[in-house]
Amino acid sequence: MTPVFIAGIRGTGKGTAARSFLDRAEFIDGEYLQYTSASAIEPEVASEEWHAWQFWTGERLRRLPKALNEVFLSRHGSPAPAASILAVPAAILVKDWFFAPLAAVLAVRRPSLDWARAQYLVLDYAPEEIFARLQARDRPYERQTTLESVTETARSYREHHALQSIVPWRLIKEPAELDEVLRQLMGEI
Repeated sequence: MTPVFIAGIRGTGKGTAARSFLDRAEFIDGEYLQYTSASAIEPEVASEEWHAWQFWTGERLRRLPKALNEVFLSRHGSPAPAASILAVPAAILVKDWFFAPLAAVLAVRRPSLDWARAQYLVLDYAPEEIFARLQARDRPYERQTTLESVTETARSYREHHALQSIVPWRLIKEPAELDEVLRQLMGEI
């Protein structure tokens, strides 16, 4: 099974890309794993904190691997379903302190993964493209988003997270490039 990790800021279409593999992939929502692990570690904090990367410090970070494993098992169980791709979308994947324990859980729970063929994709589209996508989906919590804020978030995400990671993230600059990568993956399976 080929693991395909899809990262990027809000509005890039990570989930849509991961779901494009249809019945050939096991879909694992990395952001669900993140906030459900956070809620298991500190159920009494406000739910908004579970989504924030700043939540993960000190003791919480130390407890992440065990919580991640338990959440994974509760949602995905074992053994793996018959699939040729494991698709994992999440913005937080570019944080090594999250990716490393997730990879460890996957190595144990999905031993058929072919890590030599793994794909690490960051959807790094032009801010104008991301802003247009956010406007089109019209989610209440995104209505205050500006092109300037998207531009700064995309720059920071790329420079301070994706390019600083120990994971060899490939920056995908436009939707057509992603379509080609997905077509190649589908052709290989």
